[in-house]
Amino acid sequence: MEVIVRTDSEPLAMAAAIQSEIQTIDKTVPKFRIATVEHELGEQTGERRFDTFLIGSFASAALFLSAIGIYGLLHHLVVERTNEIGVRVALGARPLAVVALVLRQGLALALIGIAVGLVGAMSVTQLLTKLLYGIPPTDPITFAGSALLLLAVAGLACWLPARRAARIDPMLALRHD
Repeated sequence: MEVIVRTDSEPLAMAAAIQSEIQTIDKTVPKFRIATVEHELGEQTGERRFDTFLIGSFASAALFLSAIGIYGLLHHLVVERTNEIGVRVALGARPLAVVALVLRQGLALALIGIAVGLVGAMSVTQLLTKLLYGIPPTDPITFAGSALLLLAVAGLACWLPARRAARIDPMLALRHD
């Protein structure tokens, strides 16, 4: 049996008064545990909140690792194409065109990865249904927001190697070969 009491004052301060009032009505009622609604809701949702925190932590780590991977891959591609980029700059390519070339290449890879990831996410959303409250497992706003966040991280990871490529000195690049 549960008794729920609404009060304007501090709930735990009212506990002793409520217990003594119940004891005056019926002396056979044993002393009972008193808790606030916030505490009870916290106990009921604690496992779900931990699961959500854990998934969020792994998602953040995956986002960080994917950014490092994109950066590493594009950095390697820029180093591999140093001679080509040097020739482009020597023939008159503007730094902005070189940045656009590297960004286009990196973001194309990121878009392919995002598309594959969205298809994979759509297929496993039913496993996460018990962790969701108030949104459907295939919420388009969530999927679009996630894709945009990944695209922004990929863009930032592509920007650094693109800037490096734009600063390549064509004489040093051509002498290096």
